[in-house]
Formats: sequence, structure tokens, C-alpha cells
Amino acid sequence: MRYVVTPGQVDHFVEEGFIEFEELFTPEQASTLHALLEKSHAQKPSGYDLHREDPSLEKALHFSKLTQMGAPLFQKHRLRIGYTLYPVPTEGSQILEETSSITDLLGGLLINFDGETPGSGLFFSPTFAIDYGEREGSSLLIVFAGKIARYVSNEADPHKNELKKMSYGAGGLLSDETHHLYSPPLQ
Repeated sequence: MRYVVTPGQVDHFVEEGFIEFEELFTPEQASTLHALLEKSHAQKPSGYDLHREDPSLEKALHFSKLTQMGAPLFQKHRLRIGYTLYPVPTEGSQILEETSSITDLLGGLLINFDGETPGSGLFFSPTFAIDYGEREGSSLLIVFAGKIARYVSNEADPHKNELKKMSYGAGGLLSDETHHLYSPPLQ
């Protein structure tokens, strides 16, 4: 299935730095995804990149669908999955660009699992301040980067050493093997 983001939605994203889509996942899909995340989180409490160790979780995330929607918003044809994080912090405000150890950030996506709109998703720019305390319930963060994303140690990133564990050194270019690069069909 092809997902089309309208020019009006792109304009809103560019002007405001965010846009929310109410049903990225159906409530049933969101419930399944949430259960898979909970199971994986129990095995890896850091919550960083849980999809790497669980093929069923990676499949349920539908990265190709999400990158197809994100590409026009971020105005890039190729998107890399920088990392995922579950659960996201429950308090405080953060700017992705300031708290990430990856360069060439394009933005993020928060997928909501609770409240009135489970399965909704908030795409946001890397300079948009997210107040996690205002979000209802649990969410998954997916961070998108560009083709030339690199690892840089950032003291503000609580997961700054995760890429070192994958044998990345300072300034190392993220590989397609560890950080998939998606090329969604042109709209």
C-alpha cells in the first residue's frame, strides 16, 4: 500500500516543525506493536534499538511505510533509521539535535500507544522541542538520519555508547548494514 503525504501536510511540517497523523497504525496494529516492544524491553532494559534483536518487532514497525511518509516531510528521498528508543522519557523537554550521537539527523517520529489515539504518530524536526511530560502514556521514538550520518559522542545522549558497542568510532559513517537506508517510491 502506498502512503501519500499531501503538499499541505508538508507545508505544515516545514512551517511548524511537526505534524501528527492520527492513524499511522490501526488500534489493533498498535496493540500488537506495543506488546512486542514490552516483551523486547523486558529483555533489554535500555530500550535502545530493540528492533535489532527481534525480527517480528522490526517487521511490525513497517519502516518502509514510515520512511515513505517521512521522506516528503524531511525533503529527502533516502532515509536511514538512526535508532529507536522505547520507552521514551516521561518528563522534560528535549531537542533531538542536542541529545543525539548521530549527525545528519532529519527528524523523529513518536508513535503513541495509549490515550485517545493509539497508533497515532508525531513526526518532528530535529530542532523541534518535544515535551515528553505532555505526552499520554507510552511511546516509541524512531529517529531518522540521512545518507551521510556519522557517530559522534554526545555527552547529553544517555545512549552515547550504544554505537561504540557496534564497533563505531568517533566520526564513523553509519553503514547500510547496521542502519538501514530506505528509498521510498517517489510520490
